[in-house]
Amino acid sequence: MGPDPYRRWRLVIYAVVLGVAVVCFAVLAYAILPAILSAGL
Repeated sequence: MGPDPYRRWRLVIYAVVLGVAVVCFAVLAYAILPAILSAGL
């Protein structure tokens, strides 16, 4: 038996969650930044 077999799955889950969070943040920034910039200008 190698080390902790769940470790790989935990890393995969972390990577997926991080990827989803990055995509959501990018979409929010893309949607909100123009409004902030136009309001600032």
